[in-house]
Amino acid sequence: MKGRDFVIVGAIVAIAGLAVADAFRSSGGKHEVPRKASPPATTATDEPVAAGEIAVAQKLEPLPLSGSLVVTDAEDCHVRRISLASGKETRLPRLAGDCRLWVAPAGATIAYGLGSQSLDTELFRFVNLRRPEQALGGFAARFGFITWSGDGNRAAWCGRVDSFDLELGGAAHRLRRCPSAYAPSGAVAFARGKHLVVGARTVLTADGGITFVRWGNDGSVAVVVDGRRLERWQGGRLRQRRDLPEALQGRLPLLSPDNCAVLFRLADRVDLLDLGCFRGEAPRNFFRGAAAWSPDGRWIAVAEPQTVAFHRVVGPREVMRWPIAAAQIAWQP
Repeated sequence: MKGRDFVIVGAIVAIAGLAVADAFRSSGGKHEVPRKASPPATTATDEPVAAGEIAVAQKLEPLPLSGSLVVTDAEDCHVRRISLASGKETRLPRLAGDCRLWVAPAGATIAYGLGSQSLDTELFRFVNLRRPEQALGGFAARFGFITWSGDGNRAAWCGRVDSFDLELGGAAHRLRRCPSAYAPSGAVAFARGKHLVVGARTVLTADGGITFVRWGNDGSVAVVVDGRRLERWQGGRLRQRRDLPEALQGRLPLLSPDNCAVLFRLADRVDLLDLGCFRGEAPRNFFRGAAAWSPDGRWIAVAEPQTVAFHRVVGPREVMRWPIAAAQIAWQP
């Protein structure tokens, strides 16, 4: 399936096109049966590790970096959270599913996959890694699409019938259509064909169907248009645009915090592209696997077969590695 083959029929089809095409390509065109999810334990403790909990096998080498790395282990998909500055792993109940991972941009809340309910629906559960004993609920999202508010306190997704905006630990509100992103104000944004709408206001109008939306930490908005072009808007004006190579069309973009650069995961590598305002060196590529941006946009983490590599991408080149085999990774502040 090529990006030009996508038919944009509203936001729900737009999200489906990117998510399904990306999953199909990442698996080499094969549908993989997810591992059976293990039921999570209900409490975390500082006492000796109890049955069902994950013991901290080692203390990793501290790195001169801030934040925490959150991964799903490549062997059995359990969730791990490790402080970069100390190398110390958080003691957690056993949180394991199908290795899929969605991580809030702030705070310590994540969602992890529990397996596919159908070909287009993913089961998942929310958990706050600082308070894993708190029940935040399990849900199902079409196309495995979840978007987070900037403060990490809310999440929105498409269900099979209804779409939802959930305050973590609170009430879920039904949405009239599939959400695209949260605006900086906290309101849910929707892609309606070529229009990006927040409330009654049209934020921008592209010259094609909007298939992906992301707000940056500087107020910029990145959109994918017709699955084939990345655009960066700021102050209601188009500032940068980049046509995507055919191999990257229809793939989910992983944008830098300021939307000035983007990572794409391919079968054999990770590509880094400049949208026109990136302060680092691009284009570059890295050895395959899942990838994540550091919160300051100066580093990326890339999951290699038996390690996670930390590459400095703004400033002098430098690479550091941890001996972790990770299926999915994220970098929390």
